[in-house]
Amino acid sequence: ESLKNYMKEGLYINLNVDVSFKVMDTPNILGKIEGTNKSAGYLFISSHVDGIGETGSDNFDTSSLHDATGTAMIMELARTLKMQKSKPEKTIIFVAWNSFQENKGGSKYYVNHPLYPLNKSEVIVLDGIGASKSRKLNLSSYGIVGEALMGKLNSYVLGDKLETFLSSDNISINDNQAFLMKDVPAVLLYDNTVGNSSENVNGNINNISKDRLNIIGSSMVKYLQRDIYSDWIHGLIKPFEIILISIILIINVLVYLLKSYFKLLPSSRLLGIKTENIYYSSVFQVIGKTAQFVLTMMFATFLIVFITYIPNSFDIVSYNGRYQTNYSIFIIAEKAIANIRVFFAQGFGKTLSGFSVSYIISFCIFRSIILILASLIFAFLVGTLSGALSGFRYKKSSSIRSLGAIAVLSLPIVFIAILMQSLNAFLYQHRFLSFIISNDEGGRFIFPFICLAVIPTAYIARIAQIAVREEIHKDYIIAAKAKGVSNFSILINHLLIGVIIRVVETLPAVLNLIISNLIIVEYLFAYPGIVYQLFCYLRDGDVKTCIGLIIGIGLIYCSLILIIKIISLIINPLKRINSAKNMINS
Repeated sequence: ESLKNYMKEGLYINLNVDVSFKVMDTPNILGKIEGTNKSAGYLFISSHVDGIGETGSDNFDTSSLHDATGTAMIMELARTLKMQKSKPEKTIIFVAWNSFQENKGGSKYYVNHPLYPLNKSEVIVLDGIGASKSRKLNLSSYGIVGEALMGKLNSYVLGDKLETFLSSDNISINDNQAFLMKDVPAVLLYDNTVGNSSENVNGNINNISKDRLNIIGSSMVKYLQRDIYSDWIHGLIKPFEIILISIILIINVLVYLLKSYFKLLPSSRLLGIKTENIYYSSVFQVIGKTAQFVLTMMFATFLIVFITYIPNSFDIVSYNGRYQTNYSIFIIAEKAIANIRVFFAQGFGKTLSGFSVSYIISFCIFRSIILILASLIFAFLVGTLSGALSGFRYKKSSSIRSLGAIAVLSLPIVFIAILMQSLNAFLYQHRFLSFIISNDEGGRFIFPFICLAVIPTAYIARIAQIAVREEIHKDYIIAAKAKGVSNFSILINHLLIGVIIRVVETLPAVLNLIISNLIIVEYLFAYPGIVYQLFCYLRDGDVKTCIGLIIGIGLIYCSLILIIKIISLIINPLKRINSAKNMINS
C-alpha cells in the first residue's frame, strides 16, 4: 500500500511508502474511577480510537482530526475528574473502543464479554465533536431509559446555550449500537456538520472550535458533578445565601426547641429566666412568627418557581432500581434560583411582549379580588341567614330538607360551570336580560360570580344550620322561650351572633374552596382575572410572568386570610380575652 498526502506542520508532502499489514488484535482501552456506591451502577464515557489514518485508502483521512476530538474529550474529562478529592457515587469507566472500522468490533466484543453488569450500565459515546462549521450537536439514543438519559444530557447542554438536535427514530450507527441492542441505555453525541466532516475539518486544527469544545466539555463536567458525584451545593447557592438560609433555619430550630421545652417543663428556668416569661414575651413571639413566616415564604416561593420551570415533557423512568428523569432536576433548580435572584434585583420585569409584569399583576389581582370578595360576601350573607332559619325551624320529621345543602356540596364545580354556560347561551340566544347578558363587564362578571358562589353558600348554610341546632337546646335559649321571648328575637338577639362567630371561624376553609374553584371558573368563562392570565402566559411560554402571577395569587390568599383573622379576633370575645391575657403575661 502507498501512503500519500501525509500532513506535517500544515504542509502536504507526497511520500511513496510500502507498508505491509497483517491481522492483529486491537484491544479496547479502559480506565476507571471507582464509585462510592457499589449498587449505583456504572457510567461509560467513550469514543473510538482507531479512526486516525484509515487503511484501504490512497489518501490520508483528513476527517481523523475531527474523529480524535471525542477521544481527546474523554482523556481531558478523565484527567479533570482524577484530580478531584471527592469520589463519584457511580463508578465511571473511560473507554477508547477499538476496531471501529471493522464494523464496531471493539464495542460489540465488550457487550458479549462485559467486565461490569450490562443491566447496571449507562453509556455515553462522543464522536466527531467541536467542528467550527457544525450547525448543531446531535444526540441519538433509543428506548425509554436511553431517551431519558439523552434528554437529561440535552438539558445540561442547553443550559450552556448550545443548539442541539435529538433523534430517537433514526439511530445513528456508532459504538452505542451494540449497547442499544442489549437494552443498555446508550447516547451518542456528535456534530451535525455542513457537508461531511472531512470538508469541515480538512485536517486543519483551525477548523476545530475550542469554544464549542469548551461548551460540550463544561456541559459534561456539570452533568458528572450534579448527577454522578451528587454535588448540588457548589455553584448553585452563593455563600451569602447559604449564611442567610442557615441563620433562618437555626432561628426556627431554636424557637421550636424552646416551645417544646416549655410544653414539657413549663415551670422550669432557662439561664435564670422562667421559660414561661420567655415563651409569652413579645420579643419571642415576634421573632418566632417572623422566622416562621420568612422560612415559609422562602420555601413556597422556591417551590412555586421550581414547579413553573418544570417542562411539559418532564418524565421519570425506573432503571436498575433507581429513577431516571429526562430533564435535570438540578437545571430546574438552577433556573428557579436564578429567577428569584433577578426578581430581588430587578423586580418582575417585562413580559415577552414588552408589558410591565407588575402592571399586569395589579390589573389582574383587582379583577380576581372583586370576584372572590363578591362570592365570599354573598355566600356569607345568604348562607348564614338561610342556614340559621333552616336550623331554627328544623324538625326531625323534615330532616330531608337538610340534604339540599349536602347535595349542592357534592356537585363538582365543572358541572355547575357547564350549567351556567348553557344558561348563558340560552339567555343570549333568546335575548333575555339583554341589559346584563352581553359582552361588557357585567356580562363577563355575573355568571362566574354565580358559579363561584353556589358551593360556598351551601357550605356556609350547612355550618350555620348545625350551629343553630346545637345552640337551640342550651339552657339560655330554653329560659328565653319560657319567658315568652319571640322566636324572631331569640334568633336575632341570641342565636345569630354565635352563628356568625362560628361561620367566620370557617371562612378560611371557604376561601380555600373559592380560590381552588377560581382556577376552573376563570378558565372556563375566560374571565380576565389572575388565573386566566396565568393560563394564557403559560401557553405562550412566558415563565417570568407566570411566576409573578403565581406570587400574585399567593398575595391574594395571604391578604384575605389576614383580614379574616382580624375580623375573627374583633368579633370573638374569647379570642380577645386570650390576647389580652397574653399581653398581660408578657
